[in-house]
Amino acid sequence: MDAKLRPLAALVLAVAAVALHWPPAETDFGLDDLDFVAENQSLRDPQTAAAALLRSFPPAQNGRALYRPLTNASHALEWPWFGSDSRGYHAVNALLYGGVVVLLFALLCWYELGTAAAFGAALLFALHPVHSEAVDAIAGRSELLSLGFSLASLLAFLRALYAPGEHQPRAVLAVAPQGLAAALFAAAALSKETGAVTGALIALQLAIAHRCAPARVPLRRAALDLAPFAILAAGVLLIRLGVLGRFSPDPSTYDFAFASGFERLATAGAAYLEYARLIAWPDVLQLDFYYERRVGVRSAVDARVLGGWSLLALSLAALVAGTRRFLARPPAPRGAVAAATFGGAMFLLFLLPVSHVADIGALMAERFLFAPSAGLALVVAAALSPLSRASRAVRVGAVACVAVAAVAGAVRSSARATEWRDAEALWSSLARALPEDVRGWTSLSAVLLQRGDLERAERALERARALAPDDYNVRLGSASLQRALGNPGEAERLYREMIETGGVDHLVWLELARIDAGREQLSVARRRAERALEIHPNYGPTHRLIAQLDTALERRRAYLDHHRTKLSTSEDLMELDSIAGACRAIDDVECERSARKRARALRAASAPSR
Repeated sequence: MDAKLRPLAALVLAVAAVALHWPPAETDFGLDDLDFVAENQSLRDPQTAAAALLRSFPPAQNGRALYRPLTNASHALEWPWFGSDSRGYHAVNALLYGGVVVLLFALLCWYELGTAAAFGAALLFALHPVHSEAVDAIAGRSELLSLGFSLASLLAFLRALYAPGEHQPRAVLAVAPQGLAAALFAAAALSKETGAVTGALIALQLAIAHRCAPARVPLRRAALDLAPFAILAAGVLLIRLGVLGRFSPDPSTYDFAFASGFERLATAGAAYLEYARLIAWPDVLQLDFYYERRVGVRSAVDARVLGGWSLLALSLAALVAGTRRFLARPPAPRGAVAAATFGGAMFLLFLLPVSHVADIGALMAERFLFAPSAGLALVVAAALSPLSRASRAVRVGAVACVAVAAVAGAVRSSARATEWRDAEALWSSLARALPEDVRGWTSLSAVLLQRGDLERAERALERARALAPDDYNVRLGSASLQRALGNPGEAERLYREMIETGGVDHLVWLELARIDAGREQLSVARRRAERALEIHPNYGPTHRLIAQLDTALERRRAYLDHHRTKLSTSEDLMELDSIAGACRAIDDVECERSARKRARALRAASAPSR
């Protein structure tokens, strides 16, 4: 494939990536999409969106230890266009993914591995099923933005290091591309924490350039070249610490814990083996909960731990061997060896922050492979590159292998994308994979309840209740089901029992407020909604209910202001009942008592005498 065809190849890659993940007419918000977008109050207007730039992500959830202001800002920009229509957000994710694939293709082409090899590797990346979570979950936006900015930063820095078509580094870095690279690096880190790894990759590229330079470069020069990145990295770190006040998430926000450093190491080995399985044979793709059970916290050395660490040792050995070969004189910054070496380093560096060196709030997840797999694409391209000089039969065989892998990946990606965009399908898949895990059944029940499928919601809840009758979400689901079945009294009793046991979240108070609102007890409903807002200040449904209650209360007060003088003079029983209802709505007991008293007097006066 000639270099002149690269624009066409890039267009084909972008179209393939976007078309595979383009959302259908009906889509859902699922899992973290609700917290990050659908229920994220900070997206509703420019002022709160601007304030969210200096708050956790999502705002008011410091315990998760996430600071991703650019990701939140991207959703704030979309909200005026899409509102609560999830399809628009899914479509933007698909378009961003197409952009990431094109940037990766550009990086592969920079290494001069041949357009055909670069296209094949980028195509396998574009169609790989393990990327479904990053693309088809709206919450994967941080992965897309971070890797996109990272790749753009690397390309800009390479432009600063090397003149177009040159293999020797410049004597002095080009200022404009260096500044752009630094800005894009900061954007990657502000989109997702692992974007900070880009700084290490840039330092590695600088070291390669200095090693390849015809003359020795002073250490001071290297320090000056990296200074903008170091300053921005320190700035992002300080802002993050100032906003969150912590580095690691609150242990209460996730369902596992490491008791020792040994458990971290053992679990990292088992997780690495599972990551290898996901890359090579992604037949099973699931939510984080699945991997918490499948991998789990490993407290002893077993076959999975040994297999994972053996594979990791082989990966490191291959990287060391590649590095030694690359450093053999004369070193070249481009070519198959350079690409494979840098790609291997890129894979391991992006995987390092999620390997339990520190707590991250998840045991493992498919989205954690999104950025590392860009490094693997470099390795694949480097492996494909020499085949351009092989015999025709070998080339045809290589094309056939890539085509089969691409088609298989596209089929599996399409199936998983369908699940991510349909909340019922997503949770049904988890419930089938982990029938003994109560979280799948309670979440499925909640989705069915929201859709009005009460019979199936009750069946799913029964499955959950059989597993863990005292589970918090089982009790919450039972109360919500009673409310949906038209039994507000029973629902209120169950909610009150949850409050008496302590530790309830905002949803209990919000549901109680909705029950009170249905009874026209508006002031009581507002107090309970305020309690829910104290617990979760950024929950959109609570803000909306309070706004509705305020409007209703204002109407009741205006009505009473106009009719209060009739409490002692009205001769209309219907009017007195309406006044009593308005008094009850604003929790004015004296006013309601007076209206009821006047109504009783009128009834007594109109009763026939005996």
